[in-house]
Amino acid sequence: MDKMLKIRAQIGQCWYNLLEDIVYIISKQKIDSSIEYVNNIKYGNTKYQTANILFRKDLKEKVKPVFIYIHGGGFISGKKNMRNQYVQNYAKLGFFVYSIDYTISPQAVYPVSLQDCFNALDYLVSLKDEYKIDLSYVVIAGESAGGYYITQIASLLNDYDRMNRIGITFNSRSVINIKAIVSICGAFNIQRMTDPNKLQNKFPDIMMMNKAFVGKNKKELYSWLNTQEGIDSSPIVNKEFPPIFVIWAIKDWLRYESFDLIEELKENGIQYDQFKADKEISMHAWAMMTQFKTANECLIKTLDFILPFFNEYFVKADDKWSFKI
Repeated sequence: MDKMLKIRAQIGQCWYNLLEDIVYIISKQKIDSSIEYVNNIKYGNTKYQTANILFRKDLKEKVKPVFIYIHGGGFISGKKNMRNQYVQNYAKLGFFVYSIDYTISPQAVYPVSLQDCFNALDYLVSLKDEYKIDLSYVVIAGESAGGYYITQIASLLNDYDRMNRIGITFNSRSVINIKAIVSICGAFNIQRMTDPNKLQNKFPDIMMMNKAFVGKNKKELYSWLNTQEGIDSSPIVNKEFPPIFVIWAIKDWLRYESFDLIEELKENGIQYDQFKADKEISMHAWAMMTQFKTANECLIKTLDFILPFFNEYFVKADDKWSFKI
């Protein structure tokens, strides 16, 4: 990575993380007293390789399905704690929530952060008996760049050849079964996001973020994307892709990523549903703010889509989902 790109990415990282810190303070996020919260459990040796765990205290001795969350931040920023308010909605319902951090750019470049995500999944498997979790019932979710990671993980779990070409090591292929995906204003395809003819390329700082992600200048990036390594860097939707709930917003340039993904889902016959924001909030990653009416409506629709895949654990009565005690 050249010096100027690294400096610009570091400045962007400081700026976007500062904005997250301000929102975190203003929103006064708190963990509900009914939730057991374990902060910064280490799945690796660096300060970035940590995860948060959330689950209902009254379900400590019960076997629980798993909700994995991977935050966004344009590959260069983002903090898992900022997502606590959103993910605890799933913990309150009865999921074992596993929310991870990973090494962001420019501290590391692709595929380090992707390998971090797989390392976090391997570590999750080691927690199976201690926390009584059922890894055959997993939903994986994320917003923005997190949408890239969750769809790439789902894609690679069904494509061992591509995983090997990328150089990803993962020891738990036969253990984790992703039943459903939740994408919140997701970024998915590096090729599309760097194409000046695609409208998602208008997303703020998108080129700087993509260049920092792979550690290449503009000319190098365009050339690299035409190689097999570059092609492998983006998720591929195939017939084995899990069902997915796609969330987007009318004032978000990355909505065009969701539109293109939906076309790929249709072509491959993948079960999906979608929710758009066009009311009081319609900006990027809006659905995490469930204190707003539209975001709360979206959460309800999300649950109505994913929970039928978890009927071993959840039941719906009087239009409300609950854990089977």
